[in-house]
Amino acid sequence: MLGGRFLQTTAVERNRRRLVRQQPVPEAVPLADDPGQNIGRQDIMAGTRFLLDPGQALPVSGVLAAGVADFSLEWIHGEADSVRFEAGSRLPAGAILLSRSSACVVAGERWEDSLLAKLTAPWSGERRDPGLERLLRIYLGSVLVLGLVALAFWGWSGAWPTGVQAMISVFVVSCPCALGVSIPLADDLAASAVERLGVFVRTATLWPRLHRVRRVIFDKTGTLTLERPLLENPNAVTGLDDAAALALARLTRGSLHPAARALLESLGSRGQKLLSAHGDGSPCEYPGLGVCLAGNDGRWSLGRSGWSGDGDAATAAATVSGSDLRKDGDLLASFQFRESLRPGAAAMLRRLEHDGLSLHILSGDHPDKVRQLARALELPEDHAFGGLSPEEKAAHVAILDRHDSLYLGDGANDALAFDAALVTGTPVVDRSLLESKADFYTLGSGLEFLPSLLATAAARMHAVRAAFGFALLYNLITVAFSMAGRMSPLLAGILMPLSSIASIIIVATISRRKFPIHS
Repeated sequence: MLGGRFLQTTAVERNRRRLVRQQPVPEAVPLADDPGQNIGRQDIMAGTRFLLDPGQALPVSGVLAAGVADFSLEWIHGEADSVRFEAGSRLPAGAILLSRSSACVVAGERWEDSLLAKLTAPWSGERRDPGLERLLRIYLGSVLVLGLVALAFWGWSGAWPTGVQAMISVFVVSCPCALGVSIPLADDLAASAVERLGVFVRTATLWPRLHRVRRVIFDKTGTLTLERPLLENPNAVTGLDDAAALALARLTRGSLHPAARALLESLGSRGQKLLSAHGDGSPCEYPGLGVCLAGNDGRWSLGRSGWSGDGDAATAAATVSGSDLRKDGDLLASFQFRESLRPGAAAMLRRLEHDGLSLHILSGDHPDKVRQLARALELPEDHAFGGLSPEEKAAHVAILDRHDSLYLGDGANDALAFDAALVTGTPVVDRSLLESKADFYTLGSGLEFLPSLLATAAARMHAVRAAFGFALLYNLITVAFSMAGRMSPLLAGILMPLSSIASIIIVATISRRKFPIHS
């Protein structure tokens, strides 16, 4: 049974790892001064000049050697808005290049010393269930003592054969196979139940730890809110004629900017059909402002509100909540974006509060934004902190945690906080960072699963306790008969598997009734 269980868990873990995509932190980067040669990130030293490709995360902090480029710092402070850097500007480790061309960077540190190395390092600890381990040690020790006591008692009376029979019967009939089968069964049934909610369990010890959770800590951007901004006026996209829609598709295709991705998604199949029929063109990028595309039908531009499509930023508005589509400088459409809560976030928080859980928000976003979100979600402002670095997040979790915290985050800036929490989860599985550390992850866009996940942990504990209660009663009776010399080893060998079957039936019956399974 133990061998079969080991093979099962190994296969499940291997299959789950296949769901995880490759991380955008490059294993090697091209050398800027030696074309065609790459250097492994672990070999990067201070002063190394290398090229960072679009979409990749900067492995070490450094200085932008030339030109200007747009980067996303979402791994650092959780925000996906682009930030413009000019030559000579210092870039933090983890900054993701959004520009369409490579950027030359001069490394300022070794890989081993970078923040990103700490954030992406696998958690070296081992989470166990100390209560169960202690219980098994006491149980096995008690069985051993009782068997020897039975042998000594009958031997002292001169009935050594009866003493040997009693000892063997105690050892056989009290084998912990019933718990050894029923507890993994309860775990598997619970995992299957929450999979219907879009939640996938990674660690075997999640359930007993999840049952102890009394406070839930959320990251903000990408966790309580959606990763991409929400287009407030989708009619501005659907109202475009084919020429303007084609231009918008060309300007946004291949872009890593969150607003551009939202616009291309809004175009949907229409944009893909136009690109297939007419080609995608080669936009020219103006970092921090937008992109332009010159064609036979004119000069198209997509960028910050007020930007007319040239290199002059004087007319561009300071806000990043809007983008303009222009043709030859004339405004055709203005797109407005806003941050959007994940579906069901507010209702989920109310259910958690009703269950007596303490709720907190830790974010790298601006403190004012975090306070506004806390007010919108009706959470105490002293439970919401903004402007936190990854280290500060971890420090706050360490202060809050009493071996009873669940941390839900989505970016590498949450990785250190993960190490400080009792239970961890992530709603993002496309970065291959947190999902390798998380106890569970979810593939859905909403957060409605969280109360049901906690309820499943409670129901699983109820089933385990019922199985334990049965095992305790069974052992008290059978061990007493064995020590009295009234049970043969053969009968003990028959009762032992029957007790396992009874435990399985108890767990399966309670699980069917108690688990909050949704179709």
